[in-house]
Amino acid sequence: MKRHALVIMLSMGLIGIVLRSEALTTQVQVGSRGPDGAAPLGTLKEICDRSPLIIEATVQSEFPAFEAQTSNSTARGPLVTDYVLNVNRVIKGLDPGKQIVIGQLGGTLGGRKEVNDSEMPMAIGLRYILFLKTYAPKTWVLREIPRFTGAAPSASILLVDNSVRLTLNSRLRSLYEGVSVSQMVSAIQEQIASH
Repeated sequence: MKRHALVIMLSMGLIGIVLRSEALTTQVQVGSRGPDGAAPLGTLKEICDRSPLIIEATVQSEFPAFEAQTSNSTARGPLVTDYVLNVNRVIKGLDPGKQIVIGQLGGTLGGRKEVNDSEMPMAIGLRYILFLKTYAPKTWVLREIPRFTGAAPSASILLVDNSVRLTLNSRLRSLYEGVSVSQMVSAIQEQIASH
């Protein structure tokens, strides 16, 4: 396998790992806070309390980025990329159905590339534990599938080979990286029960 650069990017509370070649386009930093302006949270309890929905899900597909509408008609809106995920399990909240759409700030549209420094683009086939809240902007690709966004920046967890592989929240990483998925889910359920 050719050596690729490991690029870690963050965005609206969703994280993952992306392997890509060295060829890069211009990147615009969108911001380090979530879509509601919230700063990253530190503890698992804080993240669970802020998240009405916590799920384990697998990315099924990605749609091309689009420019989001802004209230200022002359300003360029941020790029947004939509992903369809299959819901594997609901850990907290009402069952959203078999699929959801996640809208993430960032993406590539023509020669324009934006990377939100609190979000990493998701990758098809990867599995995540996601801390979510409902998000229904005026424009999105699949209106029949419920749409969500991260409830807390840098909080979601990438799962690989049935264990926690990456979370960029340093407190969560030091406590949970490498534990099994079942141990991670148990830790989340304990925090929810202590509410």
